[in-house]
Order: sequence, then structure tokens, then C-alpha cells
Amino acid sequence: MSTDAALQKLIVDRLMAFAPLVALVGERVYDRPPSTRSFPYLSIGPHDVAEDDADCIEGDSHAVQIDVWSRSPAGFAECKKVTEAARDALHKYAGTPETGALVEMRVTGRRYLGDPDGLTSHGVLTVAALMEKD
Repeated sequence: MSTDAALQKLIVDRLMAFAPLVALVGERVYDRPPSTRSFPYLSIGPHDVAEDDADCIEGDSHAVQIDVWSRSPAGFAECKKVTEAARDALHKYAGTPETGALVEMRVTGRRYLGDPDGLTSHGVLTVAALMEKD
């Protein structure tokens, strides 16, 4: 397994195990959301990787986007609550991936926008992680 895939698995596993988030979305954390999904839910968005080697250590710097989707009649309130719970799950999380080693994980930003359909609130969480390769 590549460190890219290992990091995604670590993130998804953490999101699906973090009780405050599970209370809001259940197990609705997707790589590719099904067409019959229920709201609210999270999906894995773009994942950028840059080489970040140091003396005698091979590593990668990752930027992973986590998307939050809500159709609450209350507008952005639910979207923000779910996004904040996802932030709490991931910011400074020190889990152990199946491959490589997680040096650091931080949430570096949150953004909220309305979807063009006029019904959906969209939260964007940006996660930065530094991984050492095996």
C-alpha cells in the first residue's frame, strides 16, 4: 500500500470512529458517494502530494480535501457543525497508518459555500499531513 492510500485509509477510519462525528453522519463517509446517499455526509476530495525528503528520510507532504454536504433547511448550521466535528477528529491526530509513518496531521482551513443547486450547503476542510515512507 502506498503512503497516499494509507493516509486516506487512516483519515477515513478516524472519521468513522470519532463518536461526535458519527452522531451527526453515521457511517456516511465516502470515497465515491453513492447516488442514493442520505444527507449529511462527507466525501474525500482532491489529494495533492509533494515530495518532502529530509536527510536520510524519504517523505511526502499531503494536502487532502474533505467535503461536507448538507441539505438541512436550517442552511449552513448543520454543515458547519459537521465540518467542525470532522476538524476535531483530524486536527493533530497521531494515528498509525498501515504503511509509512504519520509525522504530523493538521487541519489548515475550513470553507463554506452554497452549492449551485440552491439546496446544498458545502463545507471544505483542508488537511495537511507529513508522511515518512517505509
